[in-house]
Amino acid sequence: MADVVKLKPEGGLGVNLDSIVAGEDLSVELPWRHFIRHVLPGGPVGMTGLIHVDDELLAVSVCYLLFHCSYEVLLLLQLGPVCLVIRMVD
Repeated sequence: MADVVKLKPEGGLGVNLDSIVAGEDLSVELPWRHFIRHVLPGGPVGMTGLIHVDDELLAVSVCYLLFHCSYEVLLLLQLGPVCLVIRMVD
């Protein structure tokens, strides 16, 4: 987990995400997986030193992301200070 505070209220977190649907059966709601693809070294996430490229983003604050699409995740990330729960790459 990493507590991240934005440098400016309207600013970003300094990460790029890649979101994929985890499955192929389009007849049911499928889980989404969200991966960190880039970390800006001087950005809020980069300054924590805890989150790296290819880590999986599991939750933003108290909201688990399993059934949230990329657009919804971006909206959650735009909120004030956030707590990011990640699965680290081995």
